[in-house]
Amino acid sequence: MYQSIFSIAIPNILSNLSIPLLSFVDTLIIGHLDKVSYLSALALAGMIFNLLYWSFGFLRMSTTALCAQSLSNINDLKNNPISWFYRSFFMSITIGFLIILLKVPIQELFFIYIDASAETIKFAKVYFDIRIYAAPATLSLYAINGYFFGIQNTKVPLYLTVLANICNLCLNYFFVYELNYDIDGVAYATLISQYLAFIVALLLIIKSSKYSTTLKEIFDLDSFVKIIKVNTDIFIRTFCLISSFSLFTIYSSKQSDQILAINSILMQFYGFLSYGMDGLALAAETLVAKQIGLNDRSLLKNIIKKIWFSSFILSIIYTVCFYFLVEEIISILTHHQNIISISKKYFLWIVISPLINSPAYILDGIFLGAIQSKILRNAMLISFLLVFLPCLYYLPTVFANHGLWLAMSLFMVARSVTLLFYYKKLHFN
Repeated sequence: MYQSIFSIAIPNILSNLSIPLLSFVDTLIIGHLDKVSYLSALALAGMIFNLLYWSFGFLRMSTTALCAQSLSNINDLKNNPISWFYRSFFMSITIGFLIILLKVPIQELFFIYIDASAETIKFAKVYFDIRIYAAPATLSLYAINGYFFGIQNTKVPLYLTVLANICNLCLNYFFVYELNYDIDGVAYATLISQYLAFIVALLLIIKSSKYSTTLKEIFDLDSFVKIIKVNTDIFIRTFCLISSFSLFTIYSSKQSDQILAINSILMQFYGFLSYGMDGLALAAETLVAKQIGLNDRSLLKNIIKKIWFSSFILSIIYTVCFYFLVEEIISILTHHQNIISISKKYFLWIVISPLINSPAYILDGIFLGAIQSKILRNAMLISFLLVFLPCLYYLPTVFANHGLWLAMSLFMVARSVTLLFYYKKLHFN
């Protein structure tokens, strides 16, 4: 059973770890050009795309759960995995083209709040105007990865991510150093690599899928209503989560540029934590969904116990690593000694974060697998509106930056507590 858990978790962890390589490669190439404004423009545009695409993460989450639950219904043309995939694929393509059609108001909406030099804004818009055309491919890859995770084929998403990264690296070098492009070359490289991965993924699904369906079954009204409801709930949940990190950054900037820099660096450790815990959460989502589809209650309880134990061990490993390595990692991320020195005051929040945050990751995965999207939505709304926002408003005025980290930590605790409340009511153990 542990082999089943980690055969799903480990490839997803590797996929997650390779995701930052896209922006890392872009930064590496741009960082050696003559203008610093290229680098700042890339950072701004990259932030916009992260916020934009992360909002549609439900395309992966719902597809994984629905496909996994339907593994026992492969002969039901309306409810088998390939039917759920094509519904999600249709939604991702539609949303992607809508983003392209609305690119001007989207650009204006984001850039109106950005305070940067005219040159930086100019180059950021150049990058944005090119990469935005990758939206259909990028969002479709969410649905495609969700399908493969749902049918427990975890290797394909990893291969697709590696393919996109290698393609991006080669094209970056070709456009910038061979054709003498600058930030537009980096944008074209990302655009092409996304479409290449998208085309390869579609061919793999068409060639290897053992499931069959019809257009009539795919566009079944009741099924579309179900997936839209699930996606709406997950979108609200994800939007609140994105907002919490955005507000954390905004309130950090209100204290000082120095605190903003420190918190931005320390927040990278939340990212390191998410790479591992997301892998276990995906294993929980996939295996819970499969056992619910098979109606095997005994095995479901056993799987959940194993996932809880695995998450506890992983959180302990993270805590120990953070305790001993946090200063060394920060020294790699910045050479400014005053930033490193002051950041030591806040190391405790990073060291305890694995123990505080990990239950919420695992519970997210369990409830996604059970397709209990309303519970995820309600728990997040309670945590965000009733805990995080009041704490964010009050605590920093009393405890300064410690208050800001306390607000974020209490938000994570609230997520776990509210989900545990619903978890006990559903009698998963």
